[in-house]
Amino acid sequence: MVQDTRSKQSICKKGLHLITIINIIELFSVLAQKLVPVDVAMIVAKLNRLKTIMNTISTLKFRILTILFLLPFLSTAQEATPKRPFWKSLSLSSTVYSGSLLKRGVEHQLVSPEGQTYSLDRSYLYALEVGVQSQGRQAWESVAKFPIYGIGLSRLQFQGPFRIGGPWALYGFYRGFAVRTRRWNWQYKFGFGASWDWEKQQIRSATEANIIGSDINSYIEIGSTVAIQLNKLLSIETGFGWIHYSNGNSRLPQKGINVIASSLGLRLLLAEPEWSHSAPRQAVFRRKNEIYGYIAYGIRQVDFNYNDPAAPTETYGLRYMMANLTIGFNRQLRPRLKLSSGFELNYDGTADAHPDLSTLQPRKGPVSLAKRTGFSLFGGMEWTEGPLAVVLHLGYEVIRTGTEDQYPRYYQRLGVKYHYTRDLFVGVNIRAFRYHVAKYIEWHMGIRRDL
Repeated sequence: MVQDTRSKQSICKKGLHLITIINIIELFSVLAQKLVPVDVAMIVAKLNRLKTIMNTISTLKFRILTILFLLPFLSTAQEATPKRPFWKSLSLSSTVYSGSLLKRGVEHQLVSPEGQTYSLDRSYLYALEVGVQSQGRQAWESVAKFPIYGIGLSRLQFQGPFRIGGPWALYGFYRGFAVRTRRWNWQYKFGFGASWDWEKQQIRSATEANIIGSDINSYIEIGSTVAIQLNKLLSIETGFGWIHYSNGNSRLPQKGINVIASSLGLRLLLAEPEWSHSAPRQAVFRRKNEIYGYIAYGIRQVDFNYNDPAAPTETYGLRYMMANLTIGFNRQLRPRLKLSSGFELNYDGTADAHPDLSTLQPRKGPVSLAKRTGFSLFGGMEWTEGPLAVVLHLGYEVIRTGTEDQYPRYYQRLGVKYHYTRDLFVGVNIRAFRYHVAKYIEWHMGIRRDL
């Protein structure tokens, strides 16, 4: 196997060297056409001959590149160890949730066209999930007790004559295992995606609750379940979870919907896992430190009311940019647990925001850069599962000048990030205050380094 790998590397190096030589020949040929003085009759003949040669060289280069590209796939297909068919790793599940909404006063009340007032209370959610049961081919999968990850489709329905829609959600999920035995297991779940099919409200609506103002909203799920194995492939699962719908204040109204629900479902594996008779590996762990940084960007809307406090508010359709440059430090405490601390430079476009109504088209009023910038400190934790990490931070805005009366200095951050290489990652966070009010959604990209 080692000799095969070395021979593949040798072939790739020789192919790349040949392509470099071909590129040099092409470059010199172009320079020769421009710099060498010849007669008109001679240049026509030489150009025709040169064109034929260059076409042959280009075809040769294309074939070499094609072979180099296909070589890893061809050599993998010829390896002696056959791969397990993909369908044998699939996991299918169907789950029903029944829960109650976490309400905040009258904010989750609806007024029907007949004038009757209803309170959002009971809700039901139906979910179908298609996942991949990891087989332990990578070390982190075995350490994490062979997690399941994939995509899901769900629909939320409210009990009562509500005009808020029956939203669908498409999301990615990750199911890890705190305990896993032959007869039962204890799972924890993270899900993140997008929801649609809402009947959105306007900020000035007097007959509807100001709950959801956008067509597409984020979907977040955190839960825990206990599963009983009925046989090697089929299990029954029950548990509870928290489900959140929000647009992160990118469009008002935005009260968000939080559901605390119990669940009951069935899960089917299409084939017996390869690891079913082997114990998970023990984590190879050493304490280490790392530093990371990322740039985040988001959009936020605010509402205004200048004339009559009793009159409904208005956003004028204005959106403001939010951004932050974050520098953090992680200390690895456990194989999957890191403690975090750091600071960030903030840009808040809503600082001292006011619309300019001097023209027929509302515009953003002028605000100095100094009032839009600030400085924060934060601390928290990261829970890592291979290339995936769940982030939970608590922060405090030490310096800010333009938003003293808009929201508290203390804030919270909940998010997820994915390392697509060892040191580069992308992610999305929801930044909130008072633990339930979203400020904005942070879309970010960053880099990390071991210390």
